[in-house]
Amino acid sequence: MDYIAHDIRERCCPEAPSKAKFYFPILPDQKTFETRLNEWFPGLPKVAPKVAAALEAVQPYQPGCAWLGQFNQVNNDNKHGDLVEQVRTERPETKVTGAGGCQVSWGPGVTFGSGVSIMGVPVDPRTQLPVPHPSIRVERITWVDFQFAGMGVSALGLLKKALAGVREIEEKIQPLL
Repeated sequence: MDYIAHDIRERCCPEAPSKAKFYFPILPDQKTFETRLNEWFPGLPKVAPKVAAALEAVQPYQPGCAWLGQFNQVNNDNKHGDLVEQVRTERPETKVTGAGGCQVSWGPGVTFGSGVSIMGVPVDPRTQLPVPHPSIRVERITWVDFQFAGMGVSALGLLKKALAGVREIEEKIQPLL
């Protein structure tokens, strides 16, 4: 992302001080964004308003862009501090598959009382599972995830979003330069 920032400054901000430090803007609110944009990319809103708008559109305070702030936090913590700890989480799920491939699944918090059946097979309220029957297959699945400690964000999910998001940012900004 800093390569994108360098391209922007090089092509759109000829009056920017060459030795001044700057980064791809990832900022928490609009006011801070506008301040840093003027500091790091002087004149950009006038010279290349579409580029400035594209940068603002991906800020973490924009809907759907929280991933960028989370990614930035993990990135900075790992570079300037210690590796961000990951915490293992587990989520159990029960999946029942019937003839013809129809499926139903549920997780914690679902409780069946007496008289309930799934695909015509009664559920035992003591086990919370359908009574064994040849017309269905019952699977107990434990979904495992690793989340960044203190953030409650899936490590793999965030990295996938970041990879796709950075590519999308680059694809939006490069044609504008």
